[in-house]
Amino acid sequence: AWNGSLLTNKKQVSIPASNGNFEHSVASAGVAPVVNKTKVANTYKGLRGSIAYGFDVNNGIFMSIDTDDPSNTTTIANVSVTPFGGTFDEKSNNDFMYIIDYNDGAIKKVEVATGNVTIVGYAGLVSGDTPTGLTCDKTNGTMYATSTNGTESLLYTIDPATGASTIVGTTGIPALIDIAIDGEGQMYGYDIVGDNAYKIDKATGTSTLIGSIGFDASYAQGMCWDPESDAIYMAAYNASTSAGELRLLDKVTGNTAVLGSLPGEI
Repeated sequence: AWNGSLLTNKKQVSIPASNGNFEHSVASAGVAPVVNKTKVANTYKGLRGSIAYGFDVNNGIFMSIDTDDPSNTTTIANVSVTPFGGTFDEKSNNDFMYIIDYNDGAIKKVEVATGNVTIVGYAGLVSGDTPTGLTCDKTNGTMYATSTNGTESLLYTIDPATGASTIVGTTGIPALIDIAIDGEGQMYGYDIVGDNAYKIDKATGTSTLIGSIGFDASYAQGMCWDPESDAIYMAAYNASTSAGELRLLDKVTGNTAVLGSLPGEI
């Protein structure tokens, strides 16, 4: 999950569409078995960085990340949770964030300063599904979660006071790995089976294909919207290189650009 203030004014992201002509591996929504530490070059210029927060699910680390240099992270705490989705709320309570824990399916709060974790409650997602995303609609405060069984993905609302979930509907996306909502209230997400980006109707769960994300995504991924830049970032895992990458999503074409390496599966 990500939060911060960029030092630039909002700038239109423009990444040419991908033809999707790359290898698509067999996808898994779980934790990646291997993460390479090789650095990748920044392929997109025009945004200046902010401070983000994330979890290395391979090594149990809660960290802050400079998006100008995402491979250079600062450890805040070692944690036993495995967040497969995270978000700040609409009230800008920057001292804590919400997560959904892969280990037990519970909604939890994590203190940003210390990494201290408290349980809100069990989400009660569909049995057998993997939790994949958690995000807050900053226009009205509604919290959403997603889950997948590898062939279909569900959208839920989450009660932030109890953690309890309510199914909104099916998305028609095989393995929706995370979601983010921009300042207009539009939900976006991406799939690790077909490696495509989608718009999602928050009221029904119905999805609309945008286009290819331009890389072979697999395993747990992260996604969030930055209100200062109007940009949607992805804490991606690239299966073709077995490496974590910070990426930027073009909401029009669906393609993505690499902003730099991430030191684990974030």
